[in-house]
Amino acid sequence: MITMKAVTNISLLAVGLFALQGTVFASFPDVVSNHANYDAIVYAQQERIVSGYPDGTYKPNNTINRAEFVKIIVGAQGLPTDTPMGVTMTFPDVNIDRDWFFPYVISAHFSHLIDGYPDGTFKPNNTINFAEASKIIMRSFGFDQPAIDSPWYAPFIVELGERHAIPTSVHSFDQLITRGEMAEIIYRLRAHIETKPSATYQELATAKSDTWKTYTSNSLHFSVLYPSNWITSEDDYGDSTGVGFGTEESKAGGLIWGIGVYKKSSTNLETVIQGMGDQFADRAESRKTIQVDGHDALLVTVTTKQYADWISKVVYIETSDSIYAISNGAVDDSQFVKFYNSFKVLGETSANTETELPTG
Repeated sequence: MITMKAVTNISLLAVGLFALQGTVFASFPDVVSNHANYDAIVYAQQERIVSGYPDGTYKPNNTINRAEFVKIIVGAQGLPTDTPMGVTMTFPDVNIDRDWFFPYVISAHFSHLIDGYPDGTFKPNNTINFAEASKIIMRSFGFDQPAIDSPWYAPFIVELGERHAIPTSVHSFDQLITRGEMAEIIYRLRAHIETKPSATYQELATAKSDTWKTYTSNSLHFSVLYPSNWITSEDDYGDSTGVGFGTEESKAGGLIWGIGVYKKSSTNLETVIQGMGDQFADRAESRKTIQVDGHDALLVTVTTKQYADWISKVVYIETSDSIYAISNGAVDDSQFVKFYNSFKVLGETSANTETELPTG
C-alpha cells in the first residue's frame, strides 16, 4: 500500500520557508495598512505562505474553495505532490487525469489533513467554511482531538479560541472564510499572537443559536447575517439589484432591511446618496466614516422634521466596480448595527483552471 509521511511537525509552514530571508517583498496594492488583516497578510507574504494573484493583488476578501485551500496548506507545508505510480484517489470527485488539484488533495489526504464528506466525496469546488478550515489548519499544527458528545468541529474551534486565533470578523461556524481571515488565523498561530481581539467557541455557538444565520449571494458577491425567522427577497430594480430582509408580516409593506448593489459604470456614490429622502423638502443629512469588513465605509443618516420617526441610515461600501448600499429601511433599529457589521464583500472564487488559480 502506498502511503505518505503524516504531518507531525507542530510548527506549520516551517519547511523551506526561510531560503529567501533577504528578499524584499512589495506590498499588495489591494491590502491597505488599515485593513483588518494587514499584519497577517504581510507576515504570510514575507514567510512565502502566500504570493497573491498573477496581477499582483491578494484579494483579501475573496472566499476560497476547498481545492485552493488544500493547495495553500500543502504547498506551505512542503508536503510531496509527486503522485506515486499506481496510486488511486479515495474521493470519486477528484480525478488524476482531469483535475489540477489532484496531487494536493491526495497529499493532504495521505497526510491525514482531510477526510472528505460523509458520502465519500471531497467537493473541491465548494467554498470552505470556518469549521472546515479550522479542522484542516489545526491538524496541520499537530492538533487532532475527536469530538466527544459535541459537533465534530468543536475541539478544533475550542483550541483556536484558546490560542486567541479566531478573528472577530468570524460570526458563525458555517461562515465562508476569506483569504484575509485564513492569513490571520495562520499568523496568530504561527507567530504566537495573543494580543489581538479573538472570538471563542462559546461566543460563536451563542451567536448561531441567537436566531441569526448567514445569507450568501454568489452573484452579488456578499454575505451577511440576518435573523433566521426572517425571509429574504432578491429583485432587480433597473439601476440596482437588491436583497430585502424582513418578517413575513412586513412583506406586504416592503421588507425591513435591504442591500442594494449599484454598478459604478452607470452611477456614482453621490448620486445614490442624494436619492435618500429626496421626497422631503427639509431633508437633513449627516455622514460618518466607519470600518466594515476592513473596508472604509460611509454611514449616511437622513432625517426630516415632517416625520420624526422616519430615519434613514445607509452604509455605503465601494469596490472597484460596485457600490453596496446597506439600508435600515428608514426604521431606527439597534440590531441594524449587527446587520451591517456582519456584511462581507466576497471575491469570486477561482475557476477550475490552473491558469486562474492564485499562486498562494
